[in-house]
Amino acid sequence: MIKKLREDELLTQKELCKKIGMWQGELSKYENDKMSPSINTLEKILKAMGYKLLINVGENDEWRKIIRVEACF
Repeated sequence: MIKKLREDELLTQKELCKKIGMWQGELSKYENDKMSPSINTLEKILKAMGYKLLINVGENDEWRKIIRVEACF
C-alpha cells in the first residue's frame, strides 16, 4: 500500500524519506512487506503524502484491518 501511494504521488523513496526523516532501507522494508510499521510510523508516512489513517475498532475492542486511507486535500 505504501509503495503504491508513494508512486501515485510521484515521490521517490529518497524524497519521502527526506520528508519524514527515515532511512531509505527502512521504508523499503515496509514497502516490500519485510517489516511492518507501527501505527504511529504509518500515520507519519501517510501524512507526509497528504493522507490520513482511519482505523476501525471492532467488537470487544479487537483491532480490525485498516479499512481506508483518505486524501487530506
